Amino acid sequence: MRVSAALLALALAGASPVIASNGNQNLIANPSVESPGTDPGIPLSWNKSSWGDNTVSHSYRKGGAQEGGHSLVVTITRYKSGDAKWYFEPVNVEPNQHYVYSEYYRGDVPSEIYLQVQDTAGKLTHQFLGAAPKSKHWTETLFHFTTPVAAKRITVFHAIAAVGYLQTDNFILEPAEALELTDGVPNASLEQAHEGTNAPAGWQTGNWGKNAAKFTYLKTGRTGRRSVKAQITAYTDGDAKWYFDPQPVTGGQHYRFSDWYRSDMVTQVAAMIILADGTTQYLGLPPAEPSRHWRRYSTKFLVPPSTVRASVFHVVASVGYLIADDYSFVPSPTVGFNRALVSLTFDDGWKSVREQALTILERFDARSTEYILTSAVGTDPEYMTVADLRHLVDAGHQIGSHSVSHADLTTLRPRAVNREVKDSREFLRKNGFMPVLDWASPYGTSNTSTTAAVKKYYRSQRSVQAGFNSKDDFDVYALKVQNVLLSTTAAEVQGWVEQAARDKTWLILVYHEVGTNSHEYSTTPAQLESHLEIIKKAGVPIVTVDQALNEVLPQL
Repeated sequence: MRVSAALLALALAGASPVIASNGNQNLIANPSVESPGTDPGIPLSWNKSSWGDNTVSHSYRKGGAQEGGHSLVVTITRYKSGDAKWYFEPVNVEPNQHYVYSEYYRGDVPSEIYLQVQDTAGKLTHQFLGAAPKSKHWTETLFHFTTPVAAKRITVFHAIAAVGYLQTDNFILEPAEALELTDGVPNASLEQAHEGTNAPAGWQTGNWGKNAAKFTYLKTGRTGRRSVKAQITAYTDGDAKWYFDPQPVTGGQHYRFSDWYRSDMVTQVAAMIILADGTTQYLGLPPAEPSRHWRRYSTKFLVPPSTVRASVFHVVASVGYLIADDYSFVPSPTVGFNRALVSLTFDDGWKSVREQALTILERFDARSTEYILTSAVGTDPEYMTVADLRHLVDAGHQIGSHSVSHADLTTLRPRAVNREVKDSREFLRKNGFMPVLDWASPYGTSNTSTTAAVKKYYRSQRSVQAGFNSKDDFDVYALKVQNVLLSTTAAEVQGWVEQAARDKTWLILVYHEVGTNSHEYSTTPAQLESHLEIIKKAGVPIVTVDQALNEVLPQL
């Protein structure tokens, strides 16, 4: 997935302008493609394009149009890479202004819509607006966006990238009028329909992958009379969601997203982060558990420093439904502890931690927390033995539990969950590692029932959810972390440490293997040493998870 970048770095508190069509300033010449150009196979003011390894045909078709007598068709009969599309001649726009784009389409494969922006220096950038699911019937697709601060001219690409066809007609690109934000979200309670459509103003649908998705603008809601529903009836991959138009944010600050929802399965949540250079990133947020009745979802996350706009996706990614209403997306200042803390955690119990990491940690007088996969202890030469673990404990390091077999607990029956949680602790206790207070969930996954099992035996549960632990957003059974991979740069680690130092939060770093292999979840000795140098230079104390909890829990 990719999404359009549009700029304007403002805080979201209070009312701010967003967009609704004003209905009478279509900027596209020949919008219903009725007028032919000099080449009879290309309409006036339109162009065709394709790239990559594929076989493409473009046709300016008479008959079967959504409006008037003509439409545009692009067909791919052989595909390996690239895409194909029609597009209108670029038009002049105002920078940093709101626009609305719509068209009608039908096709037998999913397609994607992109904004091409030419800035005042002549540079071209391409920004994703959204995905269009395949449709046998003429279907309207509509997108709101804000032009970048240096935008001069734009056009829109509706492209296919698979064997199939796409037919389009009746294009509209207009300046937009204002809607008010409520709690940082346009049309937050979904009460206002977009003029002339059965869809909420300021909202879009997104669907990608191989699935059968349906979107409904319901005439009932938690409050008021409207809500939105996304449903998947057949699923192989991808997802489906409603989402509000990306909103201006202040990079480097924390925001809280919430909504009220009902669903019949676990639903996923992700933040769409649009950077100043036009690129898009996605931040995974904690999932939402099923609920037959209205239930509030709420989470806080750090917006990366160079972010200019953001939205949040509450996603259906399996067979089932999600109904949602009453959204909020607002700045959420961090309340720090008495001081910043850093904890170094190592998952699984790799032998390389004993052989490669320990001497580096000792050189910096740093103590770690080792979350141990107990079935591997002494049975696999790549993992530590009981003697290795005792050596670490004697050196001041903490031993925690990481399950028996590293199974995803959310996929197991309750009895099996209990065995993973209890038996791993008992193994460690029988071998003299007491107390065993802290747990790291395999893959970082958990739900209400697995967390209930963890609570019977452990004081804390560490996730792999990215974030910082602070007073105002602290959950001892969902401790947030920053995950360190082979690709993690020293600059990223420095940014995390400096953020923790500024906000006086508790930063937990998650490592796995330490060595010179090229595995994604490994860290080289040189990388680890550079991270410790960064922490030392920042003056943030390194403590075990046990020490950190003993310090921060009394402050809550």
